[in-house]
Amino acid sequence: MADTTPSQQPEEMPTIPANCSNGLASNGPTQLPEESDTSQGQTPVGPDPNQNQGIPTEHRYVFYVHVKPGETFSIRQGDQIQTITGPANVPIYSNTPNPPIIPVQGGQYVQQVIQESDGTHRIIFTPPSPGGQMPPHLAPQMYPHHGGGMYAPMMPPPSGGGMPPHMYPQMVAPGDGSGVPHHLPPHMYAYPPQPAPPQCNSPELNHNTVYGHVEPQQRPSLHRPRSRDDGRADRTRDRLQKKLQQRQEKNMNMPLLYNNNNPHKSPSMSPLTTENGLSRPNGRKKGYNGVENDIGDDPERKRRRECLSNIQPPVTSNIQTRSVTVRWSPPFMENADDDSSQDEQIDHLPFTYDLLLSEKAKDSKMRTMYSGPDMEFVIADLKPATEYHLSICAILDDITGQPSKAAMFKTLSCAPAIPAPPKLIQRTKNSISIKWNAPADNGSRIVSYTLECEKDKKFEEVYKGQQKQYRVTKLEPSMPYTFRVAATNEIGTSEFSPEACYSTAGSVPQQPAPPKLVKVAVHSLTLQWEKAANDIYSFTLEMEDETNRYGFQPVYCGEELSYTCNSLARKSLYKFRLNATNDQGSSMWSDVEMFTTLADKPGMPSKPTLKGKVHSNHFKVNWDPPKDDGGSDIIAYHLEINDGNNGPFELVNKGAETEFICDNLQPGHTYKLRVCCVSEGGQSRYSDISQITTLPVAPGPCHPPRLTGKPKASSLNIRWAAPEYTGGSSVSEYLLEMDSVDDKSTKEVYRGQDTDCMVSGLLAGRKYAFRVRAFNRAGGSPFSEYFFVTTGAGPPDAPVVPSFICKSPHVVVVSWHTPCGNGAEITEYRLEWATTEGSFTHHYVGPLLSHEVKALQPATYYYFRVQAVNSAGPGPYSAVATCVTPPSSPGAVTHLELLANTAYSLEVQWKAPNNYGSEITSYNISIGEKQLITVNGSVTETLLEGLVPDMKYRIRVQAVNSIGVGHYSAPLKVSTLPLPPDPPRLECVLCGHQSLKLKWGENSKSIEAKLLNYTLQMEDRKGRFNTVYSGSSLTHKVSKLNELTPYRFRIFASNDAGNGPMSEIFSSTTVKAPPPPLKAPKVKNVSQESCEISWQSIEPMQGDPILYYLQYQRTKDKDYKQAYRGPGTVTKLDFLQANMEYRVRVCAIRQSVEEPGDLIGAYSPGAIFRTQNDTPIKEVVSEKEKIVKIERKPLTDEQWAAIIVVGFAVCAILIALLVAQFMA
Repeated sequence: MADTTPSQQPEEMPTIPANCSNGLASNGPTQLPEESDTSQGQTPVGPDPNQNQGIPTEHRYVFYVHVKPGETFSIRQGDQIQTITGPANVPIYSNTPNPPIIPVQGGQYVQQVIQESDGTHRIIFTPPSPGGQMPPHLAPQMYPHHGGGMYAPMMPPPSGGGMPPHMYPQMVAPGDGSGVPHHLPPHMYAYPPQPAPPQCNSPELNHNTVYGHVEPQQRPSLHRPRSRDDGRADRTRDRLQKKLQQRQEKNMNMPLLYNNNNPHKSPSMSPLTTENGLSRPNGRKKGYNGVENDIGDDPERKRRRECLSNIQPPVTSNIQTRSVTVRWSPPFMENADDDSSQDEQIDHLPFTYDLLLSEKAKDSKMRTMYSGPDMEFVIADLKPATEYHLSICAILDDITGQPSKAAMFKTLSCAPAIPAPPKLIQRTKNSISIKWNAPADNGSRIVSYTLECEKDKKFEEVYKGQQKQYRVTKLEPSMPYTFRVAATNEIGTSEFSPEACYSTAGSVPQQPAPPKLVKVAVHSLTLQWEKAANDIYSFTLEMEDETNRYGFQPVYCGEELSYTCNSLARKSLYKFRLNATNDQGSSMWSDVEMFTTLADKPGMPSKPTLKGKVHSNHFKVNWDPPKDDGGSDIIAYHLEINDGNNGPFELVNKGAETEFICDNLQPGHTYKLRVCCVSEGGQSRYSDISQITTLPVAPGPCHPPRLTGKPKASSLNIRWAAPEYTGGSSVSEYLLEMDSVDDKSTKEVYRGQDTDCMVSGLLAGRKYAFRVRAFNRAGGSPFSEYFFVTTGAGPPDAPVVPSFICKSPHVVVVSWHTPCGNGAEITEYRLEWATTEGSFTHHYVGPLLSHEVKALQPATYYYFRVQAVNSAGPGPYSAVATCVTPPSSPGAVTHLELLANTAYSLEVQWKAPNNYGSEITSYNISIGEKQLITVNGSVTETLLEGLVPDMKYRIRVQAVNSIGVGHYSAPLKVSTLPLPPDPPRLECVLCGHQSLKLKWGENSKSIEAKLLNYTLQMEDRKGRFNTVYSGSSLTHKVSKLNELTPYRFRIFASNDAGNGPMSEIFSSTTVKAPPPPLKAPKVKNVSQESCEISWQSIEPMQGDPILYYLQYQRTKDKDYKQAYRGPGTVTKLDFLQANMEYRVRVCAIRQSVEEPGDLIGAYSPGAIFRTQNDTPIKEVVSEKEKIVKIERKPLTDEQWAAIIVVGFAVCAILIALLVAQFMA
């Protein structure tokens, strides 16, 4: 029998265990010392306390194993066994308040945790029952935890009570360190062993890592030192052993229960339930949202809910300033039935989890941060240096368990938050006083603030200290300045605040110029003025209205440079004046300006009315002037008229009269009229529309009637159209008359409203004349012209074979004779033609007896036939006549193209044209003004030689046969290739110590020079020329050269014709290099009138010595003064003014040995220092004693280094003393 008592290690303990936790967090058994005599009871058990010194002291715990006199306790460490003989008190080191797993020898032990009244925990190890096996009803369910070992859940008490709720019997396995005994069946534990957590040196863990328990400082009652009264411990142990034996005897015959879905055993759970970390008997559990789960009376659902509530607190790791990684384990599925026990295999149960978070400082409610099946989650967007509480809630199907106990963690501190922009307190012409508020410190006290001011487009530090306001002096009047501030704590510096711009004070503005008129309207005037100075922030505009006699009244006050005065009277005069205002006051009033508003549009006149009688082509209208003239006289009236056909209105009168005669109108037509008036204010709206209709007249004459269909022997179908002009009234009837040409008789054949009539009873082959007349309500129209028509007759006969005459190879004249008309005159002839490869088509239709056929092909057969047509229809075709056209000169050459070209020749090709009946004998080629080139007719390509390079040519080709020459082809415009270009002349336009800029080409703006490609080559040390540039540019800069070194170059140009020759070799030499710029000089030993200045040295450059030139100036002056010139790097400045700020700078000078003249390098950045104050020490005398206030001097770098070394030494000594005390 052995027990352990945990106690929190005091904060001054200098050592902690090497691993992040005790044996529970390791992947193996607790580390023990080698086997030795432990009768002293002081041999430490656990990891070496000297291996880990980076974990805070508040997280260190010591567990003591008490072995009674006469008893032995065997502990196995690897392959070694350590036997502890009582009495003994062995300490075990741990980093968490959880009791460690102790690997024991001789089988597993039942580990029970008992909480004493003084807050300490007692762990009792009970040996197993005889036979090496535990009773099934006492075998606790094993579960994995964060350390990779196995812990048993809370054992249920026997029915009727007996075991307090704070007793936690646990199973410890001595096997492989996983916490699972080798001899137990698989159903004795719920989960397989899990890997070990990372060690303390892993970046995922820090001192705030919590493994399912609240941090020790939040649970002081659990870590009070355990009392050393052994008698009291023995009595407690005996009492617990008796209770355990009674429970074992009562549960020996308890039947086993099996789940239908899981054959493994599951021990029963206690009927006690927990809520918010407290135990209450047989109560109903509520969810984390405060709503009680409705599970009814189903015992299975109650059991599952109680099992889901048995979940360990979540584990935190990798705690950062704004994030933390949280892990958790599944719940322990146990049965709460007293009469049965049952295991459930939960390896693959569909658990979901709700991760709850609350902020301790605000005492806020839990909020859900994650909901899902994973068992790890990273919480982001947290507040730095803030304590949080975490709980986990398990959900299975629709059953939700109670949240776990809260695990607390605290985020890390960081740099302060970004401050708000600084605010203005007071300003003068030469200073600005500003203040700022302290931002959130994020867990670390703010030690200083840095204020910067923008000068010359660059921010400079003007203040650094703990004050939250500062007065910036030595500023220019009426100038804007931009400020920003940053906060610094022990961790770092925040980002700068948003910029704030404030201006210094100035003088009163000068008298502004009078406002100018930008836009004028009827009821408004838009004025504009200029801003003479930047410090003006307001303008005041006053207006005087002479009608109200109130004088000048303000109408605008603001920073805008324009204003629109509204609600003014039309056509009225107004006076304006302006003044400007800044921080110092207001300026004088400007000169007075007068402006007048515009007149308004006049009102709408009355609509036009008829005056007198209306006629067929004119009428007279009048109207009344508008009631409102808009403030000005009416200039004119615009009368518009519309013909009523949805067309636009047209202007018919423009004048000052109020009446007008509308003439040249159409009879019987309705017209729309409207009128508007015009004044200085513009044009008014149009009046209402009036409608007036003129009187109708007789209709106009109709068009001659026409024949519908074919004339028959005894009838004709005559049709006519309505007259184009109806006289303003619809046509009521028509009258059709017929005249016989033979007997000259007239007869009315139709009267009615229709526009067609069938005239019958006519004689065949006779000629008749028809005319028509229309009537309306005003009368009848004149008769139309006569329409002559002849009654029906037969088609004509076929003409004789047509004859032809060939006028040329392309023109043939075809003629024929008139056939018999068969009672009707032949109206037209139809000539058709065809070739040997096609059918007959119409070529001519007309009354002539001959036709000239053009555009024929020479030496081709053509076929012709003719047909006559009269009123009865077309007659039959004549016999076919055959015609052969004579041969002709060849056609024009086509498809002329260029095959190849060189600088002196062109090769062309063409396609042979049609020879038109005569073979082609030759081709003539024209290339411009030169003589024609003739080639054989059997070839269709040729090579033109002896041409001029880079010359454009216009080539044409014509074919020749025995008849003559054909037409020239379309011209082909080609050019010969140019010759390769000559090399340009090289010259150096810019010479440096590391580069040479070369230029070539005389005319850089010419197009030909830009089209060329240039290749620049440079000679290397071995005498070979390498290409350094190739392109169309006319300049190139050769870089990475050595100083005072000659270089040789050559160049050639190239184009489409090829590469040109190389130029002559051009040589150029680089110059000497100036010395490099120096760093800012250092200022030491500053007194009231002198200081010591030093700067870095430079090695001689290629034998040339180096001198140094030092200048200084007062910061309020503009010019620098020479302080030193020489080879040294240290000098002393004397005769300085006390309490004055100075700036010094230095540059290097290279003295040339071979050539006259020195090379001066760039000046170093300026170093600013201030001489000491010459004011005497002030003495302040109090009532008790006199205190002499001496000005404090800033510490030098050497003094700061000495302070840091001494601090490190003191810390090392203190740590060594603490380690020695702890080991003792």
